[in-house]
Amino acid sequence: MLRAQECLQRNGLVGLLADRAPRAERVLEVPFLGQPAPLPTGPHLLAAVLGAPVMLAFGIWRGPRHYEVRFEPFAEPLPPGRAGREAAIAERVRRYAARLEALCREHPYNWFNFYDFWRRDAA
Repeated sequence: MLRAQECLQRNGLVGLLADRAPRAERVLEVPFLGQPAPLPTGPHLLAAVLGAPVMLAFGIWRGPRHYEVRFEPFAEPLPPGRAGREAAIAERVRRYAARLEALCREHPYNWFNFYDFWRRDAA
């Protein structure tokens, strides 16, 4: 967290995977492609604690050696303090899952994931 804070203070970017959680990290089960999927709350909590906005980044394969890279504004910084933080983070995790699902449906042959987040013992 300290390294992320230092990076943000230098106007840098911090990249985190928000579709998988290391063992023992808090997750929230949200609808994703027709089933509940456990997505981590940690990246959203880190952004909240550091007062950082959240951008989404996607790389969409368009052909051999050709990717379209998209950056999308996703969420403004949360107000400081803990009041309402948990509910706001849960809402962000649900919105993230919905956005990821929309891109998966828009480009169905573009997505692969070797991390089985539907498997109960994978998280």
